[in-house]
Amino acid sequence: MRIGVVTGLQAEATIIRSLVAPGDVAITGGRTDRATSLVDTLIACGCTGLVSFGIAGGLAPGVATGTLVLADWVVDGARSYPCDSAWITRVAGMLGPAGLMIARGAVAASAAIVATPAAKAVLQGKSGAIAVDMESGAIAAAAARTGLPFLVLRAIADSSDRTLPPAVAVGLRADGTSDPFAVLAALVRAPGQLWGVMHAARDAACALATLRRTSVCLGRGLGAM
Repeated sequence: MRIGVVTGLQAEATIIRSLVAPGDVAITGGRTDRATSLVDTLIACGCTGLVSFGIAGGLAPGVATGTLVLADWVVDGARSYPCDSAWITRVAGMLGPAGLMIARGAVAASAAIVATPAAKAVLQGKSGAIAVDMESGAIAAAAARTGLPFLVLRAIADSSDRTLPPAVAVGLRADGTSDPFAVLAALVRAPGQLWGVMHAARDAACALATLRRTSVCLGRGLGAM
């Protein structure tokens, strides 16, 4: 199976790129409006399985930073999309010996960063999801439309009790790389965000470390069915 992967960040793409064919990783840069067209391009280029890979926000209490979410389904508003059960089972078996914290459940789709504990609680109550990201909804919809299998592998960065300061959002470029000068400018305007930015950076680093361990465990076997 030829795998097409969609990530939000360049750092996520760097981790997964060695597991798939050259050119089969698309980066949204946190723009949900790009996600659908990027997924469609991957499918048009011959990808026969889709993966949402990257970091996510936690929605359920107790799902800690660094936990790997192996989603059973994706919830996007009133719609629910089941991930491929056979693929989930095989990947879960490959990850078992790694000693990772793994959580199963739903991932909610969002068009924007869900930044506060209150907003996370509302979304969790509506969706029943344990995590949220900005790419999985487009992937799930494309998979349903085309009949392709899809998988969601997401590591929790900010847990349900964390608040993401506005400076985090302005620090992302369209190509998925970080813009430290934009973050610095935001901190100059509102220095009270500093601790929140530092916590967010630490949480993201923890989540990326989980993704690296996941990538090592899966190796080139990610697309074997």
